[in-house]
Amino acid sequence: MRLYGKQGFWAVVAVALLLRLGFLLLFSGNPVPDSWKTPGVAQGAEIGSIARNLAEGRGFSSPFGNGDQPTSWFGPIVPWVWSWVFRGFGIFSDRSLALVLGLQALASALACGFYAATVSELRRRGEPTHDGSESGHPSHIASWFVPVTVILLVLWPESYLSVARPWYCTYQEAGLAALFWYALRWNRLQTPWRGTVVLGLLSGLLCLINPVPWVFFLWVTAGVSWSRWQRSKTERGSHVGLPRSLFPSSLAIAVSVLVFTPWLVRNYRAFGTLSFVRTNLGVELYQGNHAHGDISQNADSPHPALDAVERTRYRELGEVAYSREQQAQAFEFMRAHPWVTCKRTLQKAYVYWCGDLFGQWPWSRERAAPSWHSRIHLRRVVLCFLPFLALVFALTRCRWKHLPAGWMFLGMFLLVPLPYYVTHVNFGYAYVVRPFMLILTIAAFATRSSRTGERDFTDQEASPGEALAVQSPLPAETTTSPS
Repeated sequence: MRLYGKQGFWAVVAVALLLRLGFLLLFSGNPVPDSWKTPGVAQGAEIGSIARNLAEGRGFSSPFGNGDQPTSWFGPIVPWVWSWVFRGFGIFSDRSLALVLGLQALASALACGFYAATVSELRRRGEPTHDGSESGHPSHIASWFVPVTVILLVLWPESYLSVARPWYCTYQEAGLAALFWYALRWNRLQTPWRGTVVLGLLSGLLCLINPVPWVFFLWVTAGVSWSRWQRSKTERGSHVGLPRSLFPSSLAIAVSVLVFTPWLVRNYRAFGTLSFVRTNLGVELYQGNHAHGDISQNADSPHPALDAVERTRYRELGEVAYSREQQAQAFEFMRAHPWVTCKRTLQKAYVYWCGDLFGQWPWSRERAAPSWHSRIHLRRVVLCFLPFLALVFALTRCRWKHLPAGWMFLGMFLLVPLPYYVTHVNFGYAYVVRPFMLILTIAAFATRSSRTGERDFTDQEASPGEALAVQSPLPAETTTSPS
């Protein structure tokens, strides 16, 4: 199967969107909530409160109920989107719920389109060139890689479950999928300043949804600068100094910072102190690092959204002071109990990658699963543990150097989960990473390496019959070398 130009991209998006909307209609009420009116987390939680305050004219404020106390608990994009929905269709109305879920379905479908673009880009062998042209050599990946991967990602059950829960996850997924695809293309084509600016814009917008994946963007820019410098030293007559090699990445970082700088300025004016996109790091750190802390947040966690005492303390101190107090208490506990901290870190890594397979850290201790064959446990086995196991197995049969863009996947898997290892974790937090696990797993099985007697495509030229490159779902940019 080949995906041609924009038509292929939008065909994948359309199919994925129809399937997700069909899921919402078919299973309306179970597991989809039938209204916003359930108190607590089901009512949009902190995002819902901020959106309501925005819609009612109190500004970006008070993530734990009505009020006008300034907040930066979440990045601004998703609460603003919800607030526009509330203004037009009613605050926590059934119509607003339907539109919010529909927008999440659209974001998830767009992510599928970018996944399709990514796998087609991986299928293409095109080496980075300095003139913006494509070399036209395909990678030694089996032809079935693209259709199998796209179909699996369009049908992946976890994405449907995420669409049904009002939150920011699908927006983050779409942003990260777009960033990964464009980073692949940017690295291969060595596009001039326009492509670099687009990469910076994508990363800046993603940071305003959730800043956690922004560190992956820094990894990409560092890796591209290094590879550009090393490549220039080996190519005759094209040596590029290190400062010049750093220029494209520096421009991308500058554009990205420029995108979210207005939000940082707003935070400084609101709180009187410098803070990053979100101010709740100290609170999240405390959830998993205190005497009664747990690996996953639960109904008894000392979180302002769940605990009235903590909510009162939050309102008395203000958001920044409260977060700093919690952060200081978390650091004090970590210094006093290093072995407990190390043990919890390993447990968090296990839950992130494999899921809580045996229900050791349930949301409600009174409702702990009674047996290993509980449905939710089987769901975690299928959605979390099996993809992780398949990835490990696939990598054992295919050397890392044979995988296309392996260093980018490595950065994704190393850096994006890091904050959750030290704060608290839920098996759903790996939702945005798992599609890339699936892509790399299938690529590892589909890649023909020297282990199986095939030629190593990193060292050999493609044969004329193999030189037919699979086209990317999005059209190639027409670029020229800057004078």
